[in-house]
Amino acid sequence: MGVTMDQARNKIRIVFKYYASYGDRLNMSYIQGSKVIKMMKDSSVIQKGNISKKDVDILFVKFNKSKPNMNFDDFIKFLFELSSLKYELEPSEAFKVR
Repeated sequence: MGVTMDQARNKIRIVFKYYASYGDRLNMSYIQGSKVIKMMKDSSVIQKGNISKKDVDILFVKFNKSKPNMNFDDFIKFLFELSSLKYELEPSEAFKVR
C-alpha cells in the first residue's frame, strides 16, 4: 500500500520544522529562504542539472511575496512548483503520491 497524501504531508512537516528550527530552536512555524536553500542542497535538489540556487530563490519570492519567512502551507505550494521544474511536469502531476 502506498503513502497517503496526509502521511506525505506529515513527513514533509517534520522536515520543514527541522529546517525552520535550525539555528532558532523555538521556531517551527516559518522558514527563511536561506534555510530552504540549505534543505534543497542537503537533499540534492540543488545540484548540477536543472535546479539551481537561483531557481529556488525565485520560487521562494514568488510564493512568499517577498516576505522573509514562509509558512508551511506556502511551502507545500512551493514544493509543487519546484517538483514540476525538477521533473519537467505540470505541478499537479509532479507531486503525486504513488
